[in-house]
Amino acid sequence: MKTGETMVEVMRSTPTPNTLTTNAASASSDTHEGIKQYYVQKIEELQLHVAEKSQNLRRLQAKRNELNAKGIVYMRR
Repeated sequence: MKTGETMVEVMRSTPTPNTLTTNAASASSDTHEGIKQYYVQKIEELQLHVAEKSQNLRRLQAKRNELNAKGIVYMRR
């Protein structure tokens, strides 16, 4: 994996084995592609979820800092 490269980019660029010699091998390759696409989609969904949570965390930290600057005390658990 290169610096700055996401797991999804790595998965998409990974070649699948070309073993289409029989119908069974073809079905196996199709299954592999289907499973690979499933996990690529799940990774993308989780990356979006993490990005949303990170953005929310930054927003809350900024709000806390703003309140602290105004002298409002908050309770930390």
